[in-house]
Amino acid sequence: EMGVKRLHQAVSLDPSMRSDRFQAAVELHCQGDHSRALAAFEAVLEQENPVMAHARVADDLYRRGLFAQAAEEYEKAIELAPEYADLRCHYGLALHALGRIEECIEQYQRALQINPKYVEARLHLAVTYRDTDQSERAQEEFRKVLELDPNNIVAKNNVRPA
Repeated sequence: EMGVKRLHQAVSLDPSMRSDRFQAAVELHCQGDHSRALAAFEAVLEQENPVMAHARVADDLYRRGLFAQAAEEYEKAIELAPEYADLRCHYGLALHALGRIEECIEQYQRALQINPKYVEARLHLAVTYRDTDQSERAQEEFRKVLELDPNNIVAKNNVRPA
């Protein structure tokens, strides 16, 4: 199972599957030599910046609806790069999908502490507030989104006149 997981991670890093290490790992996996295949997949993962490797794996897991696994990968990336706002925002999305709303809000807020002009994080925070009946906070955030991005459709459709 771990070999299959590493295979998917390696594919996300080398989608063309051209690297010699990747091909060797696939061959070992097909031969049933899973321990050596796992080591080979790990080598493929180590070739890339580990933060981006974890982020790409997390993004792929999230797209496939594997939110708990995605959250774990985002956590690993954040441990390596705690001031990367995109990681925190995407981690917040995974937490939201898991119903971990307080943690989700915290991640959006941390992303905004890092980059106060980060529209995507602010918009997700606003929507989360709206969806959890925190309408005043939601309205405040939707207004801030419109200050940063006056043409944002989601914010326009959700903000009430002042």
